Amino acid sequence: MNNTDVTYAGFWIRGLAGSIDCIFFIILAVLCFLFSNNLLGYYIYNFIGLLYYVVLESSKYQGSLGKIIIGLKVINLGGAKISFSKAVIRYIAFMLPAIPFAWVSTLSYNPELIAASQSYYQNPQAQMNSPVLVSYGIKYMASLLFLVIFSFIWYLPIAFTKQKTGLHDLLSKTRVIRVKVFK
Repeated sequence: MNNTDVTYAGFWIRGLAGSIDCIFFIILAVLCFLFSNNLLGYYIYNFIGLLYYVVLESSKYQGSLGKIIIGLKVINLGGAKISFSKAVIRYIAFMLPAIPFAWVSTLSYNPELIAASQSYYQNPQAQMNSPVLVSYGIKYMASLLFLVIFSFIWYLPIAFTKQKTGLHDLLSKTRVIRVKVFK
């Protein structure tokens, strides 16, 4: 593919598309957790998230709802639509920074932590130094810090590379291009 034939989507425009996708995911989260128990809702939410990106990015639309609205498409290195399997690889690579945070989030469904939290709300002063709550808090904050730092490293290259590639683009051998340029 000739690099002069396309306009690669930069950091801010891709961020805007991601923000639009966030609206969908906020609604999805509310529905998943409203109509199921917490852990089941968590798994349903993640499964639908996987399908959302993989199906839409490998479809004729070549992008998530945010990308479609903004006028972006995901392509392979030859400039064509990506396959379903490549969309799966792209999604996994995209989500890598969130894995430690997601793992710690699942710990919140631990019965011991739930019991400690409930007793904290009944008597906050007595439970202030609960080892269970302190341990979870440390894990949560560490995973959140990891998420922020790793995401910064993972996605920031989009702003500085010639083809506007994040590490997930490099791993999946895909690019995001602008098909509609706003004037």
